[in-house]
Amino acid sequence: RGTKLTQRTDIPQWYLALSTWFLAWDGGTACDFDDGKGFSEKQFIEYLEKNFGGENVALHVYGWHKHQMDTGDGEYFPPVFGEGFFRNQIKTLQQHNLKVVPYINVRLVDPVIPYYREGGSREAAKMENGEPYPYPARAKLVWMCMGAQGWRNKVVEICRELAGYGVDGIYLDML
Repeated sequence: RGTKLTQRTDIPQWYLALSTWFLAWDGGTACDFDDGKGFSEKQFIEYLEKNFGGENVALHVYGWHKHQMDTGDGEYFPPVFGEGFFRNQIKTLQQHNLKVVPYINVRLVDPVIPYYREGGSREAAKMENGEPYPYPARAKLVWMCMGAQGWRNKVVEICRELAGYGVDGIYLDML
């Protein structure tokens, strides 16, 4: 702690060299920008190369997982369009010098997922009355206790599985 980011040895050099973080919404064959206009993978890569030089660009990828945003949190696999498609998409983007950094939320869980129903509810952050802290979203999500070893193990399990797809990093939201 207290060390400048550029002096840390646990930060990859590609990360330090980044010029652009780009929000990519993975709709399978398209990435959507804020205006909601869909682009094919080829068009998306061409756009990045033309407008950002195609180097030192990282993609903050949302929507790769099997559920809609703010639903099903805590359960991400299999990827929405299948494992093979996801692996190929990562590889294609990386072949164009793009860094792929998918999103997961490590603080919120949807109480309808099996993990929560089968014991994970013990690791939810609780209010004084013993009820889990709610988080208003598309689905009723609950806050998890980051100090609970079982939940931390679940986050590590998710990250290991995601790393197995060959991603360059993982964005851990709400950590």
